Amino acid sequence: MYEQFTTDSFWFNESQKASSFDRVANRMVEAFSRPFQIGPHLIEATGSIGISLYPDHGSDEETLIAKADETMYEIKKHGKHSYKLKE
Repeated sequence: MYEQFTTDSFWFNESQKASSFDRVANRMVEAFSRPFQIGPHLIEATGSIGISLYPDHGSDEETLIAKADETMYEIKKHGKHSYKLKE
């Protein structure tokens, strides 16, 4: 399970396995790969998702979000439309 924290941040249940993050992130990126229609406009978008884990990448919300954002911007520098777990 996950819940939306802000417009572009999500919290996952701490008991989730890494494979769950991979599966959800992949589905989110795939969803953005398909154009969608809003009124007469065809919208094409990309998704870039940075993932950080507690306690590996931080012990508080601010640090975890910052680490995930850093990773997201790394993805955007190298072509966008992907996801990556913070190294």
